Amino acid sequence: MPTRAPGRTVEFVAASSPPPRGCEEEHKRKRTSGQPEDVVRPPCRLARYVRTGRFPVLVADPRHSDIFSQSLTFDLATHGHMQADVSRCAAFSDALLTHAAGKVVLEIGTGPAALLAIMAARAGAARVYAVESDAASAEAARQHIAQLVLSGDLAAGQIVILEKFSTDLTSADLPESVQLVVHEMLGTFASSEGVRHFYESARRLLPPSCLSIPHRAMTMLAPGLAPSLELLSRVDARHTAIGPRQKYLIVGRCGGLPRELLLADAQPFEDVCFNGVAGTLGAGIGGCARQREEEELHFTASRDGEHGGYFAFLRFQAADGGHWVDSYDGSHGQSTSWAVMFLPLARPRAVRGGDEMRAICAVEGGASPTPAYSFDLAGSDGYDELITLSLSELYPLDGGAWCRKCGGTTNSVAEEGRDWIGCHLCGDAYHRHCRWDAREPAALESWACAKCASSSRDMSREQERHDL
Repeated sequence: MPTRAPGRTVEFVAASSPPPRGCEEEHKRKRTSGQPEDVVRPPCRLARYVRTGRFPVLVADPRHSDIFSQSLTFDLATHGHMQADVSRCAAFSDALLTHAAGKVVLEIGTGPAALLAIMAARAGAARVYAVESDAASAEAARQHIAQLVLSGDLAAGQIVILEKFSTDLTSADLPESVQLVVHEMLGTFASSEGVRHFYESARRLLPPSCLSIPHRAMTMLAPGLAPSLELLSRVDARHTAIGPRQKYLIVGRCGGLPRELLLADAQPFEDVCFNGVAGTLGAGIGGCARQREEEELHFTASRDGEHGGYFAFLRFQAADGGHWVDSYDGSHGQSTSWAVMFLPLARPRAVRGGDEMRAICAVEGGASPTPAYSFDLAGSDGYDELITLSLSELYPLDGGAWCRKCGGTTNSVAEEGRDWIGCHLCGDAYHRHCRWDAREPAALESWACAKCASSSRDMSREQERHDL
């Protein structure tokens, strides 16, 4: 069973492991026996989700030395998902059509498709300087732009790729005065991809009158019911457990989420304004990179229900006065490219309409490239929980394995590559020391588990009898 330690570190069992026999009955017996509440250890709601087998393994990135640049270099599939986000792309396109014509534009983080840079150019920008730190993405962007120039869709020299971090930009990189900066470094939490840090670094080279797209981004929090499995995206059969330090669920990948899940209206705990408008936590740009910022939110339950946890999600405004894009609702029945995070309580609580709930939300180093977050959650029945999230927990590596023999889960990607082996026929994973037959070869490309090897031998014998 999952265990809870101080600081709410939760460990999880393998996804397909059945719940320990009698667990629910034992919990009910203790609850009705008059034992103190701290003696009763009900099963964590996350463990029930885990056993469905519908979640990828999420493990903390072992590369702690430079996690922000490693974890935030997105692959082509991720960029493809962002380009398919109708709400996101339409908001940026509308803002650029309004503000980019005739201006010199700087884009931070253009990606392999140079999507926003091309939008700006097609909106009439005089020139676009597109910054991209990843060498492969920068080269892909150059090739894509070259093809558009050859086809006559873009003017030669209209987009210039700068292969570096925005933190390394110098005045020599920007020989013209930039009038508009565009960027999309918003995560599930507005500041979680280091947008304040990278934007501030570039802003030092720009005139005070330079306009930003997006204009504003908020991270919202709302108490709610636990999401149903239908609201979670399926994964392939090999990914069957949640990692050892997982503290949240990712929901909303199958479309906008119903507002009926929320027990109170969402409130912002983070409000990042790129054009200098005052807001709440994290308002404006600047200040000490490691500064701790707090916001205390008070919620009143709008109806009766079982309070399962808190939903955290992003909303942003591409241009001042424009419509807000909300990752909780999505648009046109589609999810946005930002997932919604569900932070489950260790034990769901029954609430009635009018009950008060409180959340003290804190960001440590929101203006740094590696922010951390904490949520001190309290309810009307006196419960108090603390959830902390580091950057490596917010951006873990997908992958990992669950040993089909001993039930153990992988602790890191590095450990998986070193100590695990997969059956090349069925894809099941095993610790190397848990292989069914130690005499089998260890080569990943040829090793088969006992079940597949036995089946293969039976098929060979059947074929031999048929040939005779």
